[in-house]
Amino acid sequence: MRKFFICCLILSVLFKTEGQELKKFGFDDSHPFSINELVTKAGNMPVSLPLFSIEINKTVINSNSPVFNKFFSDNKLHLLIEPDSSYGHAYKTTLTISNNGDAAISISNIIPFTADSSHYYISGQPLSDTSRSFLFRPGAEPIGVIVPHNNNDLNFCAVQLGSNKTLFGFIKRANDSIQNYLLFRSPYLLTPGKKISFGLYADIVTGDWHDALKKCFREEKLYEVQRFDNTLYERKDLEYIHRAYSMHLMMAWEKNYYSAGDSSYKLRGFLGAMKKLYGGDDIFAIWPTWPVLGLDQRTQWNLMQDLPGGLSKQKELSGISHDAGTKYFISYNPWDDADEKVSVLIRIRH
Repeated sequence: MRKFFICCLILSVLFKTEGQELKKFGFDDSHPFSINELVTKAGNMPVSLPLFSIEINKTVINSNSPVFNKFFSDNKLHLLIEPDSSYGHAYKTTLTISNNGDAAISISNIIPFTADSSHYYISGQPLSDTSRSFLFRPGAEPIGVIVPHNNNDLNFCAVQLGSNKTLFGFIKRANDSIQNYLLFRSPYLLTPGKKISFGLYADIVTGDWHDALKKCFREEKLYEVQRFDNTLYERKDLEYIHRAYSMHLMMAWEKNYYSAGDSSYKLRGFLGAMKKLYGGDDIFAIWPTWPVLGLDQRTQWNLMQDLPGGLSKQKELSGISHDAGTKYFISYNPWDDADEKVSVLIRIRH
């Protein structure tokens, strides 16, 4: 596999893929990381695009800018590009930034083809310490969007090419560099001697930016899985979830669930009130672990048992919920301590 560093004067990251419209990028030899050609199944298409834009130390820089080269050189940063010629679903390459300098560098919002005002893109608010994800559209205010929990800092961009064709790119951080799965984006602090990698995927669709979103998110599933296992969704005993549109999620200390004043559960009254208000909930979910889980030595199974009345009371509350036509869920965290799992699950079932 050939490797390309920022110090290279000539870049030709061109490789053949199958199963997608976009076959390869052509890079401008005189302007590193500037795309000047799209090679597609239908032929070559001239363009002028940076490979990406990036926020470094609270400054937005395009990859084809002289400022980009100078910053990397002055701070002893290296950018490594590793194309995957075996991948057949899109143009795929890995971007790895290494810090060989003496100072920590903050990195965020690496957006393919840059955050231009004429592009449609998903990213965080620019130059923010923390941010949710937003969809940016030309001539419109950004709107908040929800992205998958394990790809919270993803960046997506769609560029309309004309002739009903749209180029899109998607960048996500390598899993081994994800520090947590919090709801907020935050800059990654690249300390001296460390490196961070990002996967870049790109393709061309017929249609506009909506079709690009569908291709990337729905059809290719963010290039996470080759085959989606829909077995659980298709189970006969779980068919109710197909028509479950209304759900209440509640903490165990919520007063509409349990009253510490008179030491009694209020679930029956709450479900009845919601029934009158809007027809009731399809699902009621209780979260018994927040914020205690992690603050003491109890596992989530201990915390379920320690709810007032214990597991027998939870079984009773489940029956009350079912009588009201509402499924009763108890939050489960699969990443928690597995040692207690079997014995407690058996007790819950009985």
